[in-house]
Amino acid sequence: METIMKYTKHIMTVLGAAMIFTLVACDQQGPAEKAGEKIDKKADQAAETIDKATDEMKDTAEDVADKTEDAMDKMDNN
Repeated sequence: METIMKYTKHIMTVLGAAMIFTLVACDQQGPAEKAGEKIDKKADQAAETIDKATDEMKDTAEDVADKTEDAMDKMDNN
């Protein structure tokens, strides 16, 4: 029984060390991860810019439609 306990302790120690090494290794970013984060950030910025431009175009189109409707009403009244 003591022999099993010794092996179990050794196995647990080795597994614990492996887990700590894995966590430390995963925490460090390589060049690919850094480049991926930069690409993600630029894609998010592009999406925000497109959203803003789309909103501005929509607002402009609504303004033009309102002005056109007003002009048509004035023409009908004359």
